[in-house]
Amino acid sequence: MDLAPNLLYFLQSNDKLPPVATNPEECIIGPNIEERLDGAPSWGNSSNEQGSKMMNNNGRKRKQCSQDAVDHLDDGETNASGSISKIEDSKKDDKIPTKSSTFNQGVGTFLSSGCCIIPNVLPPSFVSSCKQKATSDLSFLHSELQSRKKEAIATNSPHLLAAVQRGDFRELVKRDGKRCDVRFQLDRFPFTCPGLIYNSIIFPLVRELLGCGGGGEVSLLYAGVMWALSDEKNDSACPAQQQRQPQKWHGDGGHLFHHAHMPPHCINVFYPLVDITPDNGGTEFIPGSHIFGQFDMHKNEFGLCCKAGDAILFDYRVKHRGGANLSISDRPVLYLAYAKSFFRDAGNVRSGNSLVSSPSLSPVWVSRMLSGEPMRMNCGFEDSNGNAITS
Repeated sequence: MDLAPNLLYFLQSNDKLPPVATNPEECIIGPNIEERLDGAPSWGNSSNEQGSKMMNNNGRKRKQCSQDAVDHLDDGETNASGSISKIEDSKKDDKIPTKSSTFNQGVGTFLSSGCCIIPNVLPPSFVSSCKQKATSDLSFLHSELQSRKKEAIATNSPHLLAAVQRGDFRELVKRDGKRCDVRFQLDRFPFTCPGLIYNSIIFPLVRELLGCGGGGEVSLLYAGVMWALSDEKNDSACPAQQQRQPQKWHGDGGHLFHHAHMPPHCINVFYPLVDITPDNGGTEFIPGSHIFGQFDMHKNEFGLCCKAGDAILFDYRVKHRGGANLSISDRPVLYLAYAKSFFRDAGNVRSGNSLVSSPSLSPVWVSRMLSGEPMRMNCGFEDSNGNAITS
């Protein structure tokens, strides 16, 4: 598949990329107010140039919530022999890309820095519903963990007891920095909501960055909620001296090839369900560290703080770490991992053992091929009861 025209433009014109971000403010991107009108085309759509016409003669906002993207989360296998399309040598063209200027800025910022923030992506009521579901899921899984511990002791099962102590199950994994990685009921709200999966702001950008802006499928590798447990809670699986420490610097994965820098092949999207502050364990980044052969050239590091419902996007390869949560409240972040259709995340394999006693409550997740189109602005959101949410 050929790369999207906009992505090709930036990759062939390095001088068009902005410099690597040196502070959080330089990581902020997103559509303008006019582009965000209810029912407007998705971000980057050329029709956004007509955004001023989204008000009808009576001054009321036109709400045309397209349903084309609903229910396109189909299971399927990818072609393991797929490869990144080669960027052919061609004459550089200084012609301005056809996408909106804010969209082009977003593409450039992400390609150069490997991370960015987009304010006001999810409606507050949707965020609230997501937080309620995530909190309920975590409580349920903790109760299941205690049940499995009792089972391990009663049956004298050292392997099960070790898994309980480590927090190593399909639905729940304990990570360093007092993180609790939950992937539970991914076939239900909110992970089936088209406004989340095919978000009008995020999905067009992700698709463009993955080289599928001109068409083609994107893989939804996995989704979940990452909890940064508060400093008030003692984690028996984590030594006391480590409980106030941030995570270790890491990339979620490496480069696909080791001869030249390539465009993104996997992108993580974080949606904080509470405000991210310096005290509650926000994620810190080393912008530019995703660029092949240039890790030592970029020493600047900083955290990205934002509001609940904002989005943080970052390249799978960029170096980052979760900060220590020194607050009195747990900090949940909903996450999605989008990737090129051929990519398999072999480096982040979870246990196949289920923590949940009832199989019907916890079906096995299978990556999805996303062939739908982005939703219109502020459309496609619903609560846990299936009721539509408006902005």
